[in-house]
Amino acid sequence: MQFGLFRLGFVPMNGPRRFVLLGAVLSILVCCADRTGKAETIYEKAFATIEDEDPAAGLALIPSDEVLAELKAPRALRDRFRVLKGELLSLKGDPAGALAALEAPFAEGVEPETDRRRRRVQAFVRCRAASTNEERVAAIQVLRDVIAEAGANTAETGPYQLRLGTCLSRAGESAGAEAAFQSARDAGRATKNRVLEAQGETSLGNLYGSQGRYDAAVLHTTNAHKLATAEGARGRHVARRAADNLGWLLFEIGDYDRAVEALSKFQPNNDRERVVNSLNLARSFTGLGDTEKATVKLEEALAAARRLSDRRNELDVLTEMAAVASERGNWFEAARWNTAARKLIAELKQDDVLPLIGIGEARVLIAQGQNVEAEPLLRKLIADSSVPPELRWRAHLLLGRSLANQGKLAAAEAEFTSAMTIVESSQTGLASREDRVSFLAGRIDVYRETIQLLLQQKKELAALQVVERSRARAMRGKAGPWRARPGATVLLYWLDDPVSHLWVIPPTGAPKYHRIAGAREIQDLVERHTGFILRARDPLTEGGVEARRLYEMLLAPAGVKNQVVIVPDGVLHQLNWETLVVPDPDHYWIEDATVSVARSLTSSLAPAKGAIGDRMLVVGDAVAGDGFGKLKHAGDEMRRVGELFEQVETLQEKAATRKATLAALARRPGFVHFASHASAHRLRPLESAIILSDDGGSYKLYAHDVMGLKLRTKLVTLSACTAAGAKSFRGEGLIGFAWAFLGAGAENVVATLWEVDDGSTPQLMEQMYRQIRLGRPPAVALREAKLAFLRSESALRKPFFWAAFQHFQH
Repeated sequence: MQFGLFRLGFVPMNGPRRFVLLGAVLSILVCCADRTGKAETIYEKAFATIEDEDPAAGLALIPSDEVLAELKAPRALRDRFRVLKGELLSLKGDPAGALAALEAPFAEGVEPETDRRRRRVQAFVRCRAASTNEERVAAIQVLRDVIAEAGANTAETGPYQLRLGTCLSRAGESAGAEAAFQSARDAGRATKNRVLEAQGETSLGNLYGSQGRYDAAVLHTTNAHKLATAEGARGRHVARRAADNLGWLLFEIGDYDRAVEALSKFQPNNDRERVVNSLNLARSFTGLGDTEKATVKLEEALAAARRLSDRRNELDVLTEMAAVASERGNWFEAARWNTAARKLIAELKQDDVLPLIGIGEARVLIAQGQNVEAEPLLRKLIADSSVPPELRWRAHLLLGRSLANQGKLAAAEAEFTSAMTIVESSQTGLASREDRVSFLAGRIDVYRETIQLLLQQKKELAALQVVERSRARAMRGKAGPWRARPGATVLLYWLDDPVSHLWVIPPTGAPKYHRIAGAREIQDLVERHTGFILRARDPLTEGGVEARRLYEMLLAPAGVKNQVVIVPDGVLHQLNWETLVVPDPDHYWIEDATVSVARSLTSSLAPAKGAIGDRMLVVGDAVAGDGFGKLKHAGDEMRRVGELFEQVETLQEKAATRKATLAALARRPGFVHFASHASAHRLRPLESAIILSDDGGSYKLYAHDVMGLKLRTKLVTLSACTAAGAKSFRGEGLIGFAWAFLGAGAENVVATLWEVDDGSTPQLMEQMYRQIRLGRPPAVALREAKLAFLRSESALRKPFFWAAFQHFQH
């Protein structure tokens, strides 16, 4: 000890001076400890920026070697700083800088875990930057070696498995990626690290989503969001990523409204989140046809990607910008973005993006009339087994378009058929019927172009079969054979621009085809006509030019009366056909025809075995909260209806709960009548609800509750506002309670298209059921009740009081 003091220039002392010297030495030692502690604190702050996805801030915190020496940082801490620097450079999008920081091995004596972390980061960077499969395989092997060395230490191997899974996914080894992500999730569970568990679930969700396994993807991503949210601040970044991924999955399913809703709630914290969120929003806006908003979001995403120097995300944005430019018909811009994307692919050696670029380039070539040049590009994509189904069907569709433009119609038809087959096989992987509806609606172009091609060849019957193939697939699962309806003429519509299409299918004989007005013109007239009725105006006596024009467009070509079944499309689901005005002399079409609405030509219900009973279930006059007051005349309506049946089960006021109603429906009554409020959910139609009495906080009977029932019911009447449906989907129609009850097994449904008048409804319903008790079919009974209103001398003759109710059948 003594020689140390002499070398510091001190001599031994006694007394008080000795204590002063000891105090100085202790101060020096404490100062060194403080410096080391400061270095540790800096490391922790810099490490936290990885979770914050803010690599620039992390790199700014990392001290130089000189400062680390000044801070007395031990060798182990300096090693960890070096690994952290490489990881942050990788996150910043600088693989070369990351590899340079990590390249040299550590000196002997390095902590084994730190060295494994260095090799793990190094391998992951090489995996992401790999230009050949051999390079990627070598990186994957390093990751596997590191995991093997870590052994049973799941706290360490869990994060490593996440990186291994990502690399395997990039290499196309889906099964291995799935196993790695599951291992990461299981490691989180074993160590009670909920954030790691959530990361594993998020990664599984991304993997399944990229494979088109959307049900599984939504399940795992939802689990990740719940786990991470429960962890508070520790899990906020994983929770945010999961929330954004749910929006992406909704886009992939084709539910663009819900995707925009989910993604718009997500407020990015940094440019990395901003790139992903803006890109997904842009794609969803494109799906909704709002390319202007999509372009704004893409510009935001591109700016954020370039601020980050994130070339991979920049590439994703460029490919989407090319697609949006194509949607807007700006082919020069589309070609420019495609060229920029292809250049970036060459720089980054990201060949996995080439199929998407190929689709974009083919679309531009076809639009510019270069169909021959587009053909080999598309055939190459179709021949590549690694191209995912979502791009494969688009390649078939574009090839069909190219061949049709060259006059090779038979070959084009074969390509369109292949595209439809891929879409339909992908759809069957969705368990949720609502998701299947959205999925098909988002890919309706494949049917539209096939129909156009067939009509171009005068193959009207074949085109009709494709229309039917697109209809109500979520309910039926697959298209079945269709046949004419005994005693009824079917009018089937397909809206398009510049012209729409109508098939008239008589009870006997061949279908007849008619060209009618374009979709935009029809939509404008339907919206104006419906608005006229909702203002309690009478189109027959107060003008109503739209009612006359719509009759000329939609019904005059068919020239039908008596019993008519209409299979609508698009905005036509919102139209009450009976209110159209027939000329010479002017009168409502309801006076000529008994009208029913169906989703498709094909019945989705197996014939009922045995007779359906006459027992009536009446539900309503509920006592709910949440702003839903009691309907003044609901009790009177229930009484009037119930008195017409000998066997009646009544659930009224406090007894009209969701639980009691579901139990009563399970007993399969022959008739069901609801007299209540309803709430329509436009974004999630199967979350539309009939409002019942509060029972422990539950007072809503949802449409998805109904879908799970197995009914044997002659008629369900929904005397509730907008109960028929809240949103119309291409290929499926109006989704809501009418759709749900028909799917559950009801033979007929009477439901409302808009808000009904509470005062006049009991009278209309009583008259309808009186006709039913006389043996008339529900469609005829409803018509007779409406005609009684129409022929009255009171205000009830106006369509506002009777036209909201529509008859639906299979």
